[in-house]
Amino acid sequence: MTIKTRNKLLNLFVRIAISITILSVLFTRIDFHEIINSLVNTDHTVLIIGVVIYTVSQVLNAYKWKLIANNAGFNNKLKEYIDYYFVGLFFNLFLPTTVGGDISKAYYLSKHDLQSRKAPAIYSVLAERYSGVVIIVWIGTIALFTPIGNPVPAIFKILMSALTVLIFIVTPAFPAFWMKFFKRKKWVRTMLRDIRAYWSNPRLVVKAIYWSLMYHILVLAIHMIIGSAMGIKVPVGYYIMAYSMAAMAGFLPVAFNGIGPREWAYIYFLSFAGVKESDALIFSIFWFGIILSSSIFGGIFYLKGQLSPAPDEFEDDSDSESDEDDSELSLNKEKIVCTETGVS
Repeated sequence: MTIKTRNKLLNLFVRIAISITILSVLFTRIDFHEIINSLVNTDHTVLIIGVVIYTVSQVLNAYKWKLIANNAGFNNKLKEYIDYYFVGLFFNLFLPTTVGGDISKAYYLSKHDLQSRKAPAIYSVLAERYSGVVIIVWIGTIALFTPIGNPVPAIFKILMSALTVLIFIVTPAFPAFWMKFFKRKKWVRTMLRDIRAYWSNPRLVVKAIYWSLMYHILVLAIHMIIGSAMGIKVPVGYYIMAYSMAAMAGFLPVAFNGIGPREWAYIYFLSFAGVKESDALIFSIFWFGIILSSSIFGGIFYLKGQLSPAPDEFEDDSDSESDEDDSELSLNKEKIVCTETGVS
């Protein structure tokens, strides 16, 4: 085992420990009988609908990834993207590795590419993820500045507003910024070549945003279903605020899969709607349970397709690919991408 692998494993164990600690604190501060009542009084059969809807939402994400990756020269079938997407979700939740599900998706995509392009495959996954984050930030910011967000401390509004502004400024200026200050770096030129397919296609950006919005609408529908099953009656705006802020908390790289910070966020932000802490905690657990249930399909695809997590070396190989010195090979790759995608 290399030092790098040991450090990754240590980081994984620390994040799991932090998640367990936060959950322990949350459970100890809430009355146990209230938690039991929340569980008993929930219409659990309704939650099955949530699992079905979430599974459909992941298919939408896989389709969005296909649109993005196809534009970069990957011509896999939709079925393959669906397989890779669910298997990646399965690895993230059930087989915590030092690499992770997202890198595994890029690994499968590059593995079945004629040129085995690792870096472009990773960029396609990042682009798909980024389009989803954009919607989360936007809807969260809007919710915080509606009347339901009036009681929320200003720090959250400032944070989300800053992220919204950064998205509008940084996203279109990203290529120009790197070329202005780092154009002498070959890996920068290689990176910009690989991601040029996205910036040069406004229609693709609109499509990615559209399908991200459709996904988040389905997620919010699941939140309303969970609330209905638990007898929680709050305006949809509170679900938008709680979901977006919980998602942002889940992005913090301090806990395993966001477990702990995400539950705290649901408890905190649903409290502004008058939801009891016990109900909010169980609400977040039901939501995570729906994610877990849907990811089981990834296990089926995993066993059926005999796929495996990406090896640690995949990340190292993708880094070295960015530093390749063969300019003729790079130019030929660029021509192939441009030909397949129609990028001029």
